Amino acid sequence: MKYIRCISFLLLSLFVSLVHAKIFDEPVVNLQTQNQAAIDDGKVLVVLMTMPDCPNCEYMEKNVFSNKLFQEQFNKKFRSVRLDITANSILVDTNGKETSPNALAKRLRVYGSPSFVFYDDKGGVIYRYTGKLDLSGFKKLMNYVNSGQYEIKPFQVSSLGPRGVEDMIAGDICTTQKTKAIP
Repeated sequence: MKYIRCISFLLLSLFVSLVHAKIFDEPVVNLQTQNQAAIDDGKVLVVLMTMPDCPNCEYMEKNVFSNKLFQEQFNKKFRSVRLDITANSILVDTNGKETSPNALAKRLRVYGSPSFVFYDDKGGVIYRYTGKLDLSGFKKLMNYVNSGQYEIKPFQVSSLGPRGVEDMIAGDICTTQKTKAIP
């Protein structure tokens, strides 16, 4: 009887963790497999392209991705994985070709993080967004992609912060390249 209760508890814990799976928690090595799994589940694959010690990525993990209610809403329509674009490893892209995370990032013109890449059912990029968003802004991005608005108009972030566009350029993207300061 004690054994049955223990097994029941473990199964219940597993079920609860699957229902409330954290988003962008799973590292990826095969985008083709991940995209097929998303298609099989009737979802869109979203890849978070990140770098170690990215403060904007950490902000989103703490303030956006950890929101349990949002995780539940997000997981109904999207499958998420994480890709460290500085990693020196082999990655299979959505077309089944071996590449590296950095080479894929360059091919997709991702030079900073956080970057979100959305894939269609053929492995093509639907939309790419780079920059930090708060919970409200990230919800808007998810609705924007899910509703197909990317085919009609560009994504608009309504709140840019106290310094406006300067905040967006200077503070919301961690770059992979050293850039000269703008006077």
